[in-house]
Amino acid sequence: MSQSQQLTIEQAISQAEKMARQGNVAVARQLYRAVLQHQPNHPIATNALRLLEKELLRHQSVQAQTANPSQDQINALIDLYHSGQMTKVEQVCRELLHTYPQSLTVLNVLGAVLAGQGRLQEAVQVFDKAIQLKPDYAQAYYNRGNVLTDLGQLEAAVDNYDQAIELQPDFAEAHWNLSLALLLLGNFEDGWREYEWRWETGNFEKPSHDFHEMLWDGTPLDGKTILLFAEQGFGDTIQFIRYVEEVAKYSGNIIVECQKPLFRLLLNVPKIDRLIIKGDHVPNFNVCAPLLSIPYILGTTSASIPANTPYLFANDNSVHLKNLQEKNKNVGIVWAGSPKHKNDRNRSTQLSNFLPLASLPGVQLFSLQAGSRRADLKRIINETTIIDATSEINDYADTAAIIGQLDLIISVDTSVAHLAGAMGKPVWVLLPFAPDYRWLLDRGDSPWYPTMQLYRQRSLGNWSDIFDEIERLLRAE
Repeated sequence: MSQSQQLTIEQAISQAEKMARQGNVAVARQLYRAVLQHQPNHPIATNALRLLEKELLRHQSVQAQTANPSQDQINALIDLYHSGQMTKVEQVCRELLHTYPQSLTVLNVLGAVLAGQGRLQEAVQVFDKAIQLKPDYAQAYYNRGNVLTDLGQLEAAVDNYDQAIELQPDFAEAHWNLSLALLLLGNFEDGWREYEWRWETGNFEKPSHDFHEMLWDGTPLDGKTILLFAEQGFGDTIQFIRYVEEVAKYSGNIIVECQKPLFRLLLNVPKIDRLIIKGDHVPNFNVCAPLLSIPYILGTTSASIPANTPYLFANDNSVHLKNLQEKNKNVGIVWAGSPKHKNDRNRSTQLSNFLPLASLPGVQLFSLQAGSRRADLKRIINETTIIDATSEINDYADTAAIIGQLDLIISVDTSVAHLAGAMGKPVWVLLPFAPDYRWLLDRGDSPWYPTMQLYRQRSLGNWSDIFDEIERLLRAE
């Protein structure tokens, strides 16, 4: 190197040091890098640049820690979210992100709002951004997995749940939703195991008895008493009460604890030694099991589902339907489930979709719709021939008596669909694009109920294709 070059390098270093002292880090870095281009191992430039890079990283870390809304702003946003004012929540989120574009909390809330509004692709993009900002953000992987599930991208959803669990092994909600995706894909072995995480999510009411200490492990009972207890919705109890017959093969005395509206219906289930209502005194028992844990305990696969129907029966004929005519095809319908269900927005439909069926020749529709959505029928009672069959229904035994008098049930995913299937009644179930785990994928039948046919949305929120097909089938019968 010539003397003139050496003086140039020394001048550059002197100028870089001056810029660094004045806080002009960008120019200082540029000068040091210019020196290293001419002399790659120059000790002063190498060390100074390393220190500047370290200081820059520290500065960026401090900036990241302060690039978030205040706790008061976050609390106000969360309160607004829980109030259900989603349009306002979205507006506030976008305003906050304009000032704090790297706020993971705000991105998380915005993604949840978009997903709740059915704007799933937009929600995915928001969670993508959160993951780009923080690649080890378990909550974002979990949220993205939920949205991908709704989009029907199950394999990708499983990958996201797995990533969330790898980052946070005790992430109960991620384990739980992973179980639902696995079961929907037909992976029962892993799905039932992950399903046991439901108790750790805080979303399921644990029984008063400490069942974990006395949980049955599937070994022979040899005369011991086992308590089987309902734990979720009415449809879940109806579906999994079939396992009483399987448990009876282990030679034990069986107590079943069920919800009060199901008590009379379950009185005639074979192999139950004693039936009690949830909340009543529980007799002494040796071991116990939640009904929905039995498939895991017994290692149920898609090929070993106990599907002998009927296993539920109408107890009596005390409820008689009027307007039944043998020349007609008498069809019971249900268009909505419980509004408390987390996926009710997708699984329920509108009564108006059934109205064209009511005018088909030789078809008489009977409404079995319960709950608040029963009022839908009252609003159009003068415009339709649909008969309300629910006036004398007090519990599921009455519902079973009515179902027993009908030729066919057409229902969205509700407990009535389960009941009809358990009774061996022909039942057509109308499923959303992203169905519940128990209905599996890409099939028109159900391994749980041999007399059931499944009709699936072909695209998100599109019921018209299903009802066109249902109308065509009814016309052809």
